[in-house]
Formats: sequence, C-alpha cells, structure tokens
Amino acid sequence: MKKIILSFILAGALFAPAIAQTDQQRTTPTRIADLLAKTPADDSAQLIYNAKEVAALGTDGLVEMVKQLNQGGDKSRLHYAISGFSFYATQEGREEWRSMATTGYGKSLSQLTDPVDQQFIITQLEMVGKNDAIPYLQGLLRNDRLVDAVSRSLAIIGSPEALQTIHSAMGAAAGASRLAHVKALGYAAYQPAAPAIRQLLSSNPTDSVLQKAGYYALAAIGDPASESLLAAAARKEGFRFTNNGATAAYLQWLGKQPEGNTTTKKLSGLLVSLQQPEQLATRIAVLELLTKKYPAGAQQVLLNALKDKNIAYRQAALRFAKPGITAANSSAWLKSFPSLAPAAKAELVNALADKGIASAASPALQLLQSKDAAIRSSVMNAAVKLAPNKALPVLGKLLQTADATEANAIRNALLLADGKAAVETATSAMATASPAGKAAIISILGERAVSAQVPTVLPLLNNESAELKEAAATALPKMVVEDQLPQLFPLLAAKATGNELARRQDIVTSALKGIADPNQQASQLLAAYRSAGAEQQSNYYRVMAAIGTPSLLEELSGGFDKASPTAQQAMIQAMANWKEGAALETLFNLSKKELSPALMNAVIGSFTRQLSNSKVADESKYSMIRELMPKATSVPMQAGLLRALGNIPTYPSLYYTAEFLDNASLKNAAASSVMNIALANNQLKGERVHALLEKSMGTISGDESEYLKAAVRKHMATLPKEDDIVKPFVLPETEKQEGFKVLFDGSNLDEWIGNKTAYVVEDGKLAVYPKKGGDGNLFTKDQYSDFIYRFEFRLTPGANNGVGIRAPLEGDAAYEGMEVQILDNDAEIYRNLQPYQYHGSVYGVMTAKKGHLKPIGEWNEEEISLIGNKIKVTLNGTVILEGDLEEASASGTLDHRDHPGLKRKAGHIGFLGHGDILYFRNIRIKDLSVKEDPSSKKKKKKKKK
Repeated sequence: MKKIILSFILAGALFAPAIAQTDQQRTTPTRIADLLAKTPADDSAQLIYNAKEVAALGTDGLVEMVKQLNQGGDKSRLHYAISGFSFYATQEGREEWRSMATTGYGKSLSQLTDPVDQQFIITQLEMVGKNDAIPYLQGLLRNDRLVDAVSRSLAIIGSPEALQTIHSAMGAAAGASRLAHVKALGYAAYQPAAPAIRQLLSSNPTDSVLQKAGYYALAAIGDPASESLLAAAARKEGFRFTNNGATAAYLQWLGKQPEGNTTTKKLSGLLVSLQQPEQLATRIAVLELLTKKYPAGAQQVLLNALKDKNIAYRQAALRFAKPGITAANSSAWLKSFPSLAPAAKAELVNALADKGIASAASPALQLLQSKDAAIRSSVMNAAVKLAPNKALPVLGKLLQTADATEANAIRNALLLADGKAAVETATSAMATASPAGKAAIISILGERAVSAQVPTVLPLLNNESAELKEAAATALPKMVVEDQLPQLFPLLAAKATGNELARRQDIVTSALKGIADPNQQASQLLAAYRSAGAEQQSNYYRVMAAIGTPSLLEELSGGFDKASPTAQQAMIQAMANWKEGAALETLFNLSKKELSPALMNAVIGSFTRQLSNSKVADESKYSMIRELMPKATSVPMQAGLLRALGNIPTYPSLYYTAEFLDNASLKNAAASSVMNIALANNQLKGERVHALLEKSMGTISGDESEYLKAAVRKHMATLPKEDDIVKPFVLPETEKQEGFKVLFDGSNLDEWIGNKTAYVVEDGKLAVYPKKGGDGNLFTKDQYSDFIYRFEFRLTPGANNGVGIRAPLEGDAAYEGMEVQILDNDAEIYRNLQPYQYHGSVYGVMTAKKGHLKPIGEWNEEEISLIGNKIKVTLNGTVILEGDLEEASASGTLDHRDHPGLKRKAGHIGFLGHGDILYFRNIRIKDLSVKEDPSSKKKKKKKKK
C-alpha cells in the first residue's frame, strides 16, 4: 500500500515523512487503512498531514471512512481522523474542505446504523456546517433518539434558515422532539418562536418538563410579551428557586429587558417584597441584577442593604458594591456608618479598606476599640492597612489579654505591617502578654527571623506551657544564626527525646547552615560533638547527617565499634538520612562486621533508603545488594532490596532478581522489579529476557499490577528476541554453493541507494524510522531480472511496507514495477483490506494466503522467487503465493488499475516505506538473470574488397 508524500512547513519546521511516492491510484479502503494507521497523530505536523490525506479522499472517500463506524470494535482511530479533519476544515482558507466535510458527513448520516455514531457525526456537522448542513439534519428533527443532538446543532449553526427549520418542526412535534426544539430555540434566543412556545406552555400546564424548558427558552428570548406568563409562574413558586425554574427564568427575563425606569421599578418592587427567610437567595439575586443593570442608581439600595439583619444579604451587598466604590463616592458609604449595627460596620470597613479608602481609617480604629473581641478581630487587618501607626499600639495592648483566637488575629495583622514596626510592637508586649499573646509574639519573631530575640525565646523551650514550648520550637529554626551556636549546642546535651529532641536538632542544624563553608559547618559541629559526654553524643548524629560532609561520616563510622549497641543503632538510623546518599558505602562496610540480627536489619534498612540518592555506579550498587541479600533475615528487608534492584537496569540485576520469581514470599517484589528493569533499558533483550518478562507477568498480582503488565506488553511488542551481541550475517554454506550474495549483513548499506536517513543500520538490523526524514525508498544499487530474494522482517503493530521488484528509481514502484506486500494484515485498522492487499500479495495483481505471519515482535522469514513471469512467495516455510503474472493480469488486474510495471523485464529491488516502523535483516539474493558471456561472441569477419 502506498502513502502520499506531503511536504509542508509548520511552526518553522519542515515535515517530510519518509514514505512512498504519491499514488492516487490506491483503492479507497487502502488509503483509509493507511491513514488510520497514523492516528492518533504524534504531533501537530502529523495532524495536518492526516487532515490533508482525508481531504484527498474526496467526498465519496470520506463517506466510506465514516461508514466504517458501522463495523464496531475500537472506533477511536476513526474518531481521531474525523474530528481532526473537522477541526482543520473550519480554519480560514479551507472552505473547500468545509464544504466537502459537510456533504460527506451529511450523506453518511443515513448510512450509519448506531445512533451513537450518528450523534458523533451530527456533532461534526455542528462544527463544519452552515446552511448547507440543513438538508441533512432537518429530516432527523422528529427522531426521538437524535432530535436533541440535531436541534442543538442547528441552533449552534444559528443562521435564520437553521432556526426557522427548528421552529417549523416544533409545530407538529410532540414528546422528546418538541422538548428538544424548545430548548434549542431558547438557546438561540430565536424571537419569532416566543408566541408558539407560550402557546405550548398554556396548552400543556401539567407537563412539568416542558414547562421548565419553556420558561428558560422564553427567558433567553426576552420577548416582552412573555412577562405575564413568567411572572405568574414565579409568583406561584413564592419567588423561590425551585426545581421548575420559574423564578430563575423570570429573573433572567428581567435581565434581558432594556434599561429604563420601568424595569428599575419592577426590580425594586420585587426586592422590597422578598422578605421571607426562604426568599433570601432570590432577594440576593435580584439585588445583584439591579446592581449590574443600574450601577449608578443602585448605590442607595446597596446602602440600605447594609442595615439588613441578615449577614449573608449584607455581605452580598458589599460584594456587589465593591467594584464601584471609589474615593470620590466613599463619603456616602461612610455617612451610613453611624447608623449600622457593629457587625455591619465591620463589614463596611473591611470593604473600604480593600479598596484603599484612607478615610475609613477612623471607623476602623473605632471598631478596634470595641468591647466585642469578634468585632475587634474582624477589623484588625483593615486598621493596620489604613492606619498602622495608630493601630499597632492598640494591638500591642490587646496582646495582654488576648485568648488564642484573638492572639492569632493580632499575629496576622501585625505581619501585614512594616517588619520593624511589627517587631517592636511584639517585643514591647512580650513581658505583659497573655500566654496566647506570647505564643503569637514568638510566631511573629520567627516569621521575621529576629535573631536578636533568640536569647528571649530560647529559654521557652523548657517552659512548662506546652503552647509556649511549641511556639518556641517552631520559631527558633527561622531565628538562629551561626554566631549563636555556642548557646545552641547545649540544647543537644539536654535530656530530650523523641520529637522534642528532633526539634532541638533542627534548631542547631539551621544555625550551622548559616555558615557558607560546609567544612566550617562540620568543624564547629565536630568540636562540640567531641566535647560532649558519651551519653549525649548520639544526640548529634541526626545533625551530622543533615550537614553530611565526609569528615562527619568518617567520625561517625570510626567510632562505631566502640559505641554502645544503643548508640550504634542511632548511628545507623542517622546514616539512613545522610545527605545525597553519601553513606551508602559506609553502611555496606558496616554490614561486613559481626552484628546482632537487629543491627544488621537496621544497616540493611538504612542502606536501602540511601540507594535512591546515592551517586555510586549501578554496577557497584548491584554488587553490594547481592552481597547483602543473604544477610537480610526478614522478608520485608529482602523485598526492599529486590525493589531497589528494580532501579538498576542492567543484565546482572535482571538475572539475579529473576532468581526470586519462584520464592513464594518474594515473587511479587521480584516480578515487579524484573519488569521495571526491562522497561528502563530497551537494550536488555533476547530470548531469556522475553521469557523472564512472560514469567513475571504471570507471577505478579495486585490492583496496580495491571498497569505495569500493560506497559510491559507494549514494550515487548518492540523488543527483539535475538541475543544482544549481533555478529554480521554470513551466508550458510548451502547458500554459498547455490550462488547467493549478501545484500545486507547488519553492518552497512553499501549495496543500497536511496533514503538512508529513514532506513538505518541498528544492532545488526535494517531499521525503518520514517520520522527521521529523508525522501523516498531504499533500493538495491544493482538491477535484477530473475532472482531468488531472501530476507527476514519483524513487524510492529499495524506496520506497512513493501518489496518493490523490477522497479525503476522514479515513479510509483507498485505500478511502474511491482510490489510484494509487507503488512500486519491482522491489525484492526486493516480489517477492510481487499484480498490482493494481504501480506505477500503482488499489490493489485495476485492474492496471497493469509494466516502465516508470526506474532508481532517475532522474526519472519520470506523468500520471493521471480523467473520470467513466474513468481512465488514463501513465508515461514509456507508458499503463500505462486502463479504467472501474465496470466493473472490477462483479463485485467484485480484492482482494475493500469500496471505498466508488469511488462518490465528488470529493475531494482527496494523497500517501499509507508510511514511505519519495522525491521529487516539477513538480506541476500541469488541472481538468475541470463547474462551474455562476452567470450561466446563471434568476431565479425571483414569483407574482402
């Protein structure tokens, strides 16, 4: 099968797929199959190329492609191809494509059997159609299954003619069809339909579904004549938002009305009437509508809303008002301040502060003095924003009596202020602050990194108040600096344990990291460590791991033998967290010592944690893990090591891990790691690798395993089974004696000409990578007439190629010469092939037998014998095609096309790419062409004169 070469520039890059020459003679099913093989597109360049391929099919070809939806199965490739074409058909300058798409989709609608497929095509018509789509859609307006999609599509097309089509159909419609028409006409706000919709609602008062759709349609249309009907329906619902949508529709209708006193009065009157608690949502909606439609005249309404007792209504009013509040009109808002309730005052002040209204500072400070803590807290941020110099002293004083809630509000407000002023306020209040106030002050000092206050905060680590201890422990790592280390190291000498010790270690670590030079960090830490008592030294281990220099690791490991078992355990735990995995080899060396089972397990656990961050070479990691494995006495430890092997993608790691596939306790971990190793390195291949992967997939279980299995199956489809070491192909002795010649031995393309960009030598194979570029096909440099041609090939899913024989270098080899198919003809995308397109067929001329290809990923052996007009194709030992080319085409070819190449007596042999990845190897030929022996020529005698 052939592909069209299409060169184009997209995003500044040239896209030129390495595929065969243009062939407009291909059958439509062939061209469709080839197109579907390239979907979904990998990139935008392929996407536009695919769209052009669809366009080249023409209207009838597009209909044929759409009709393939009838065949069931996986339709995703068809969906990608069709929707991609629809997208490009709507782009500027593509009117011809758009018209073709409309006609093609329209004609195919009546030929589809599944309503779901019809709906999909209707959505495509919705994208590409104009008035030219109406004839194809209007006949479906009474189809209950499709009417909703059809009506919606016509409404989206939106031309007067399309909308009139829906309107005309609505009159005689009923049930689902009528409902769909009403919705569509409402969506399009089609004014002429309003009287008919009102009549429908009046005639069908008990049809609640129709009533709801009708209300919304009339609201969207906004016809003044619909007011009485919609108002009455909303009134019947008590102007509440209910399931029938009457109230919402009435408000929408009001929003559609032109600005003016009449509408304003209606909205204002409605707002006044809505006083019941259950009408709150409607009242807020009316207020918003009034504000949006009449922002200038709504200010007084919003001001009045601030006096409302309902907090949700007041806050909504401020939310609607805020966009329109300015310094120029703020006086009206401030004027209302005295008459408001305290909560409403606070809400107003916050709204004004958010708008930066400086004149709101005085009311904010007034509320900051409120006796109500909730009111005070609610305006603290506003007061600090508007009048920090006056607000901060007040906040400092409030810290004396603040509970936890108010103290947290003060903290947040002070953090909004200038750093220096906030710190001064906080530190000045420290002595007299309440416990909650002190905790808030400490938090501020931490957030502002006030190192000068460390002496004040540090003692609080020993305070009896859990609140203050926690505040100090959280703040100090942000406050300490390196100069304070002499005062901080004693923290590690205290008798703290667990989380309390960890917090102290974090404080010391933070101060050490303030030193720029890591060696200086280590030097200071080592001095303190060595001067500490033996019982306190273990408190330093975690800090040493965080600093993580080699000298600290050496110090720790050097003292391991003399340490107590408890200290040894702590050392090992610290090494687990050592910076950048640098303790890996140290832990491995510890494993060589005579350790108790508990310590050995600790070493292995810490070693496993260090593996992922260690920069040690994979080969060394593998060797260490293998040596450690027998020392791991528990299944969790062994499983952890096996999982670590899964991150070392080498042959030794793979093979060793696989030894545990038969271990009942470890087989799941081993199987997972075997698969991860193989997936991480596509150079791991061969029969043994395939076998191990198959065994692993049969072993692993669990919910997550299916994802891993799917990835492995996909990987195996492209994984060769031959051994990793590839030697150049050498002719078997029998073939040497028969006169065969090697054309490709896996090392070079010296015997070939043409596209050596997409056709490349790789691991002893001739690999075809179309996206590498190049132009055209790959041909033998010599020409052949009669021959026996042998080769091996390995397909990828859906792959398509061909062997050109007696072919010229120019033109379409399948017609100017002949083409023997190479094709994964069992792929779903090729289910509509003609028999003469099967693998091994002489394209368009003779049909090969199916069923003799090996599974995808395995190598196939093929022989093509061509002597005169006699051709025979043998696949994997089975003759799949044999016959006489002249006899086969005597009454015309199978594809009813002209094949002038059938008359050629000699030509090149070539691989004819169609944009798919596949592989060839061990290519050789026996040349049977009759060549005249020069020595047999008789010399012409000169005539005697």
